Amino acid sequence: MVKSTIESRKLKSLAFLLFLATFWLLLFFIVLLLIVLLYSFLQRGTYGGVVWSFSLES
Repeated sequence: MVKSTIESRKLKSLAFLLFLATFWLLLFFIVLLLIVLLYSFLQRGTYGGVVWSFSLES
């Protein structure tokens, strides 16, 4: 009885840690992907800069 409680507690903590790590990695992947998507709709400026006006040319 005690052994199964300890094992279930270990499994719960492992699942929680895996969830946090997966959430953290997915969050940053999605944020970076959205930044790239945003920049793909902006206009190219002089000397490689970015002009913050929406364009479908790219």
